[in-house]
Amino acid sequence: MRNYCAARLEIDLNDFELVLSGGMFKGKGYQMSDKMRKNFEGYPGMKITDGRYEPVVGAGLLGLDLFYNRRLPESVILKIEQDCRKLDLIRSI
Repeated sequence: MRNYCAARLEIDLNDFELVLSGGMFKGKGYQMSDKMRKNFEGYPGMKITDGRYEPVVGAGLLGLDLFYNRRLPESVILKIEQDCRKLDLIRSI
């Protein structure tokens, strides 16, 4: 199976992690999640996971990644986890 987007971006899907996040992929057994997983069955090295946090957290993490030069201190990671629990931003899947 050939994935045209990945090919255009020169992404090797056999060494790739796809994180399913957002309302369309929330919950086990949801049809969109199942279809995405089936769509990439031809790539045995691809890892497909469910997002731990709501998408807004990922946006914040991208900014922090840049600020800390891709080396988030453990204290920052723990604080993010703590705040996400308080604000109900951890996905229940």
